[in-house]
Amino acid sequence: MHRPTLAAVRRMEVAFGVLAVSTLALVSPVAGILLATSTWVIKYTSQVMLESVPLLFSLLGVALYEFARGISSARRRRLAYVASAIGIGLAVGAKYPYAIAGLAIVVDRLRRTRRGETLRLKDALGWSAIAALAFFAVNPYLWSDPIGRLIASAAYHPDYATSEQVQSTGFPMWQQLIWLLQSVPWHDDQNIFLVKFDFWMLPLALIGLVPLARKRPVYAIWLGLGAVALFFWPTKWPQYLLTIAVPYALAGAAGIGLIGKIALLLPRRILKGR
Repeated sequence: MHRPTLAAVRRMEVAFGVLAVSTLALVSPVAGILLATSTWVIKYTSQVMLESVPLLFSLLGVALYEFARGISSARRRRLAYVASAIGIGLAVGAKYPYAIAGLAIVVDRLRRTRRGETLRLKDALGWSAIAALAFFAVNPYLWSDPIGRLIASAAYHPDYATSEQVQSTGFPMWQQLIWLLQSVPWHDDQNIFLVKFDFWMLPLALIGLVPLARKRPVYAIWLGLGAVALFFWPTKWPQYLLTIAVPYALAGAAGIGLIGKIALLLPRRILKGR
């Protein structure tokens, strides 16, 4: 790739990364800050790896799904669901592993249906069809032979996971946890990262998991499904962490919120006990 083209693509990647951070900040300002300071997010949204594109659209897909649930107007709610489906379709169209965000929506909807909420079949099929159309629209590779090429492209990840390149790394099943417990280790001599907060994110996310599940269950489902996928999937490249970066940041923000609440309440209880 020519240097001017490379620079242009990197600028595009950074722009999508900034949009992802800004969008998450609208959902939770603290989570937006945590996402913006993650060294893994900074690294892989500034390189030509297309991670920032599905990062943004997966966030939009889930955020619009959650937002739609609180809209009283049927028309506006329908439009939000349509936009949610488009977001998920575009995310998966950019990179297949981000389908985990769409799966989280499906699981959350089924969970709510089991609890008594109504789910119309035509709505579910419509949402799925719109997501599929968006996915297909941004994948011209599939147009000439949709079924055959879809099967071939979907088979790439399982085939690659068993390749010599992946097997030779010798990474353990818990390698993604090792990545999470450190900042990006390869650029220390360049002083690229002004803030390295990655180590503290894991305990904060664990503390915030229950509050997140209570207040924003679809994100907790996204984080849980993504964590399981990262644990069992043989390919352990650190950029895969970005598939859960959004709910991970939200869990961290919920953890900070819970710690802050305890810090405010504890002195009052101590004083009352005197």
